[in-house]
Amino acid sequence: RQPRPPGRGAGGGPPTPAYAYALDGPLSETAESLGFPVILLKYLLASVLAIPLGWIMRLVPSTAGRHFFCIVSGVVMMQVVYGPDWIHSLIPSVLTYVMALVLPRAMFPRAAFFVVMGYLFAAHLYRMYVAYMAFEFDFTGTQMVLTMKLTSFAYNLFDGTYDAARVERGVADADKRKQRVYQARKSFAISSLPTPLEFFGYMYAPTCILAGPAFEFTDYLASINDTAFAVGGKPRPAPARLGACLLRLAVSIVALVGNMVISANFPMSRTHDPAFIAQEGYILRLGYLMLALFGDRVKYYFAWKIAESASIAGGFGFEGYDASGKPKGWAGVENVAIVDFETSGCVSALSRAWNKRTQGWLERYTYHRTGQSLSMTYLVSAAWHGFYPGYYLFFLSLPLVTEVERILRARVNPLFLRPSYNTRRAMYDQPTTPGALEILYVCVCSWLTVLTVNFLVPGFIILSAVATLRLWISFGFIFHVLLVAGFIFASVLPKPRKAPKDAPSAKAKQQ
Repeated sequence: RQPRPPGRGAGGGPPTPAYAYALDGPLSETAESLGFPVILLKYLLASVLAIPLGWIMRLVPSTAGRHFFCIVSGVVMMQVVYGPDWIHSLIPSVLTYVMALVLPRAMFPRAAFFVVMGYLFAAHLYRMYVAYMAFEFDFTGTQMVLTMKLTSFAYNLFDGTYDAARVERGVADADKRKQRVYQARKSFAISSLPTPLEFFGYMYAPTCILAGPAFEFTDYLASINDTAFAVGGKPRPAPARLGACLLRLAVSIVALVGNMVISANFPMSRTHDPAFIAQEGYILRLGYLMLALFGDRVKYYFAWKIAESASIAGGFGFEGYDASGKPKGWAGVENVAIVDFETSGCVSALSRAWNKRTQGWLERYTYHRTGQSLSMTYLVSAAWHGFYPGYYLFFLSLPLVTEVERILRARVNPLFLRPSYNTRRAMYDQPTTPGALEILYVCVCSWLTVLTVNFLVPGFIILSAVATLRLWISFGFIFHVLLVAGFIFASVLPKPRKAPKDAPSAKAKQQ
């Protein structure tokens, strides 16, 4: 695709000045040979450049200097990648900071949430208006990350100021689950309004401005001022992180190559093509669908892992020290646990391994702030992604999956698994040797999870309701039918009697 001529912005947006066109010109031939739009090539190059920028930022001696470096390098990066569309990151950021200054703390977080989310919704709708189903790469992906940072900042400032007393009471609550919720709020709470330098440094940190990870403001500040690495109040330099940085970079490169190779040979568009549906059999099309989805999925692995690499280079994501004083690692900025995701034994565990920063954001700032409303959480998640109907076909299917898993876990798992089996971790809490029937049951659950997800996710990728429904109809809505059947079957099963925590199940005793 040729670079846009001067006068037309991304997606028909603000006019692109001549200098931006001049920057695009030298890259157009390379982008065309790769089959990329120029903006995507610039995004890839900026993602790589963020890694040395992270290392350079750590060399700046003063805290204020690091904040300033983050702002300048982040804004320049946004300008180079998105042209004048970078202004969309500035407007909600300024609005949020102004609201923090003038609004009462009691109403600030909700006001900020509605304003920032409203701005993102408007961006999604405008994109659909000017380029419906065009699959153009633009600023909205980065805007989604910024939205998480701005809304979490608003609630964290609320927790550390207006709601500080209630947070303290919640930490001491007898209810362990409630205690964990408020402990998280306390750890992320902001006790006073940061300076503009600190706030905009957090928003524009170049290591995480494009694709995240969207970690909390307190984590950003602790890494910038080096308190994240202190021991007993004594300052320490950032522990060695080159290996962790290079490992994630290597994974991202493999993921990028995998995306280019697999997607070129198994394009997702073919899965819902009427001619392909008419010509090929059920099993072949299901296998093709799984390959096509994997090829599409690994592009996210690339974006997230290279962003993790850049963040670690900048000193973000440190997990602290163990009892012996050794560094635990740098998984604090992990956005996806690839192995856990690809081998999950249930959809709930699978979702926790995917886009972990977004999962945490939804849990802390929607689920627990709306009285644990799962429907509201799914709605916010869907709207955060956009307004294409495919998103809603996917998210409207999730409550059925969640409910089926819940009832199967309660009534079927005890028939095959011992009570100490941890569904969240897909393993036993204590060392044990599972029986053959237990292994078979876990394998069947894992395989059904893979099939279910590969059947439901296409709407999220295809976006079109017509194309998604065409694909589902071609499979006879088989997995929706199986989910309903599983729910009915499990519902009529009697509730099992509670067994001692470590006692083997009746089936396990037979092994």
